[in-house]
Amino acid sequence: TIVLMPGHAETTTAIAFDMAGVRVLGLGYGRNRPTLTATTAATDLINVTAANGELINVRLVGAASGVTALLDGSAAATDFGCYNCEFVAAATPLKLVTWSGARPIVKDLVVTQSANGVDYIVAFEAGVDGFVFERWRVMCQSGIDNGLFLSGAFAHLGYIVNDIVVVGLDTLLLSFASSIGVD
Repeated sequence: TIVLMPGHAETTTAIAFDMAGVRVLGLGYGRNRPTLTATTAATDLINVTAANGELINVRLVGAASGVTALLDGSAAATDFGCYNCEFVAAATPLKLVTWSGARPIVKDLVVTQSANGVDYIVAFEAGVDGFVFERWRVMCQSGIDNGLFLSGAFAHLGYIVNDIVVVGLDTLLLSFASSIGVD
């Protein structure tokens, strides 16, 4: 377990979440929670490449340019949990989360936006089975340009999407390919 103290703040790039079973726990409330801000480098802020990790009570903030995602999960990032976090988009990233690993759980997420630019909140990069997305509050006053979720050409089986409130959606809530079987 890695504990981040209240008020901890750092600007960084490409944090490797690469050990199985690691829990990152942020202490504090609201803007006093630990904050990780992406630099302008063309990388993801956090790269998850191991199973059974958890990110709890942390703010992830996009940069003015360059950053490709706040949270990225490879195919090895199975059973990852993200709880009580806040993702703050700026002009980038265009996709806040890119994900390939099975069974991610994201609960009690708050998404805000400081500049226009977000295309999708979650972009799936593979068929992701068993995901659970619950109790999200998405407030993008400048608008989410394309949709909350981007499936591409991938099928997803056995998932739960529950209690998601979105303010500022320009086009689609869900963008799942219609030519494949989606359950």
